[in-house]
Amino acid sequence: MNQVMPEDALTIRLREIRQRILQRAPQTLQDAVTQMTAAERGELSKDERERTYLLIHNLAGTSGSVGLPEVGRTSKALDVLIRPWLRGGEPAPDWRPAFSDLVTAVQAAQDQGSTHA
Repeated sequence: MNQVMPEDALTIRLREIRQRILQRAPQTLQDAVTQMTAAERGELSKDERERTYLLIHNLAGTSGSVGLPEVGRTSKALDVLIRPWLRGGEPAPDWRPAFSDLVTAVQAAQDQGSTHA
């Protein structure tokens, strides 16, 4: 049976998830860029490439759903670029600008969140 949460409880829960995403994002992005750079050099196993891809993929899938639309959009754009590469295909040569766009979106969301705290 589905339990319906009161609007206030749902709003609080979404805010908590949003805050958790934004708190973890800097480390997640640092881990991802380190791994993607290693992947460019051919230093990652298939499992490591897959885990790295999932860092970005999960961010893309969750962000938009909890009120971080720009983080969701930019992480999805990066997801599309790195999906074939981190699963064993050729590197997407333009992943770095897309990664930079994602960092900018996360920073903007963090700044916006700090003004609403």
